[in-house]
Amino acid sequence: MHMEEVIVTFKTTSGKVVAKGYIRRSWIPLNFQSLVSSLPLTSTLFFMGKDLAYLPLTLSLRVEKRAPRLSRGDIVLLPSAKSIGIVLKEGAKPPYHAVLAGKVEEGLEILEKLPKGSVIIVERGA
Repeated sequence: MHMEEVIVTFKTTSGKVVAKGYIRRSWIPLNFQSLVSSLPLTSTLFFMGKDLAYLPLTLSLRVEKRAPRLSRGDIVLLPSAKSIGIVLKEGAKPPYHAVLAGKVEEGLEILEKLPKGSVIIVERGA
């Protein structure tokens, strides 16, 4: 039995959970296993204007189906930027091919207020 959805938490290095969401296998079938098996991931938080927060990864990501429209709270993979992103603005249009991977369900308003350069740990949640 394969996991269809994995809960993920975004934490600061002090252990404070800033956001919670999920990654769905059916949305990223080519990247799901490598992404989930590499958790926990530690990265530095950056922003593309007010549209997108993103975390560069050391993981190589495969290009999958582009998300036709992005909504606030969407978790996206940005394969050409080797990053995972969180959409902060409804209808955002990142300059990179974006693949819908999941959704942030709690804490988006905290995440978007963190300073650029914050170290974030993405790990499996309960």
